[in-house]
Amino acid sequence: MQKKQIKILQEFFDLVESGIKTFELRKDPNLEGINELVVIEHICSNDITNRDIVIMQIVL
Repeated sequence: MQKKQIKILQEFFDLVESGIKTFELRKDPNLEGINELVVIEHICSNDITNRDIVIMQIVL
């Protein structure tokens, strides 16, 4: 398997330092070579609707 270089925006690391809990990498079927790094920050609450989703694009 060929290794790929990944470029991640500095803003993502800033979010990680702020206490991001989970993130996932999703392929966008409509864009060639572009994936979305979906970062989900859970606010201090049990309300599942009370969360911020920050979508950042990275290039593979």
